[in-house]
Amino acid sequence: MPKRRRWNCLLWGPLLLIAAVAVLYVVGTSLWLSWGSKSYAPRFADLMIPRLIDLVVLGWLFWISSAIGSFLNVVAYRLPLGRGVGGFSGCPYCQAPIAARDNIPLFGWLALRGRCRTCHLPIASRYPIVETAVGLSMSLVGVMELYLGGVNLPYVTTHGFSFGIAHLPNVWSEPFAIGIYHMLAVACSWAVGLIRVDSVRLPGRLIGWCFAIVALPILVWPPLQIVSWQVDVESGWQAGGYVSAMLRIVTGLAAAGVLSRALGRSLTPAADIKLDPLGKQTVRLLDLIVIMALPGMVVGWQALFGVTFLACLIAIYLRRYLPTRDGLARFAVAMPVALCLQLAGWRWLDGSPYWPGTHALPIVMIVSFFAVLVCGLWLRNRPAPPQRVGLQSDTITAEAEQEKESSGESV
Repeated sequence: MPKRRRWNCLLWGPLLLIAAVAVLYVVGTSLWLSWGSKSYAPRFADLMIPRLIDLVVLGWLFWISSAIGSFLNVVAYRLPLGRGVGGFSGCPYCQAPIAARDNIPLFGWLALRGRCRTCHLPIASRYPIVETAVGLSMSLVGVMELYLGGVNLPYVTTHGFSFGIAHLPNVWSEPFAIGIYHMLAVACSWAVGLIRVDSVRLPGRLIGWCFAIVALPILVWPPLQIVSWQVDVESGWQAGGYVSAMLRIVTGLAAAGVLSRALGRSLTPAADIKLDPLGKQTVRLLDLIVIMALPGMVVGWQALFGVTFLACLIAIYLRRYLPTRDGLARFAVAMPVALCLQLAGWRWLDGSPYWPGTHALPIVMIVSFFAVLVCGLWLRNRPAPPQRVGLQSDTITAEAEQEKESSGESV
């Protein structure tokens, strides 16, 4: 296939697929609801209006979320270099500002065919991939909590969402505020994951901002706890005061420390905080604690066991797509995906006795901890595949990553 035709397929293929899915959703669900209605026969056009509202809201959420993903690309590129994140986006080679028409998430890169409009040098495919991944993950959380009224939140008194003939968005103040908080928490998890995937140590400024965004809101407004920090929780539990919020943060951090040391036996075996606090292996362990502390404060120490196990499975799967990245790098970028899935199904996962949560059986928590240990063995660093002579690769070997990390340079 000619190169021009291939790029046209990449550009118009997703647009046509999205349009086909949108039409199928609007027409299909409208027909299904009209046939299933026994009380009265609504007009087909009237049934299509709520479905069109769904598409508008979903498109708006993905647009905002993918724009945040574009900003996180800038954060992951500039912060390790000691640069600010303000100003206009520019080409990494010629520094030419990217025009507004080319700065559209995902489709801007496809329209440019992956090259700068000024210097025509290639722009890495990582940018649209990150924008799509962040957009999908944050949109999922936004739909469940902003649009569906927090139907996924345990211990939150809400009428949830009823998919009926003429359903409309169920925007309620408390779940809406919780949804904004959770979307910001997912963005923070993506920020630290995108930097650590390049085997670069996390900047202290970024860590401070992420902890402030995740921890301070819970201390200011305790209903953001969602679940209790206690082991035995009553069915009608409600978020307590500031002391309970503080204990919720402390237990989440403690669980992150315990699970990080468990995974550290495989990912950072030579780390020693006491005898070698400035060593590169110790830095890796500290970064691992930060990566796990953010979800621990969001979902609580109970659910963190399940989130960590799920992130390990995703990281093992990512080995086929990131063969030259070490286990910690793959785990870092898998954690925000696992956090997003936990948030989307939180009510149902927490209500199950077979998934780590406030209703889980004690044996489930123990088994999940040992499952994390076993998965850590699969995440151990392995020698990078040999590179062919004379061919350039857009990835770096594991040895080069370690050299970059020890010198503090960006990949």
